[in-house]
Amino acid sequence: MEVTRVEAAVQTWPDWLSIAFARLKDVRTARQDMADAGAAGDDAAESAALTEEFQASLQAISAAVFGLDGFYGVSRDMVKVPKAARKAGGVGRAVWVADAIIRASRMPNNVRKTMTESVHIAYELRDGAAHPPFTVEPYAIHSGLNQAVPRFYANYTLELSTGAVGWATEAIMWVVDRPQPRNAAVCDYAKGASDILHAVVDEHLTYNPDAPVGRRPPSTFGPEGDLTKEPG
Repeated sequence: MEVTRVEAAVQTWPDWLSIAFARLKDVRTARQDMADAGAAGDDAAESAALTEEFQASLQAISAAVFGLDGFYGVSRDMVKVPKAARKAGGVGRAVWVADAIIRASRMPNNVRKTMTESVHIAYELRDGAAHPPFTVEPYAIHSGLNQAVPRFYANYTLELSTGAVGWATEAIMWVVDRPQPRNAAVCDYAKGASDILHAVVDEHLTYNPDAPVGRRPPSTFGPEGDLTKEPG
């Protein structure tokens, strides 16, 4: 009797990104409902829309960071970093994620600081969504209502949700669309991962034609889709 063993490796980062964009759509809908309710003077509907935006933002931000964290989990072993360094105490997860993105990509120096700061903010927002401190805080102005609301509601809005989803997507895009050519493992992985990423995100994003990363057909890269070569 012959026994066939079937194996598979699963990566969830594309699914989390897909969820993030779906929830971001809900955030946008809630913001529009909030504006419509405000224009109509319907305080109850405006309050309900505020709650809807808040809840959808919690989910969009968390899903985006889960996606980035999942991508880090898949790719981190392709990036050579001393194990002792990764075990160093007091170093947050965001530090290692940003470091791995930089090491695995051809990210120019003038982009690294901004990307690192964005990743840190996204992780702080995700941590706040998952386990917020239960403390009394002053109210803050909500960016959509232009009114004072509990500070937590002011932190989880359309603007920051859009930012977090975009930051996570761009960080992954740097690796899969501009992999570090000296890292053969990353370049090999990027060939398939780029198609996976763009299959999820292209319908949701408006790209800057001059940006170093963005929508592209594989044929714009080197021979036979070689991602280690520049276009042209």
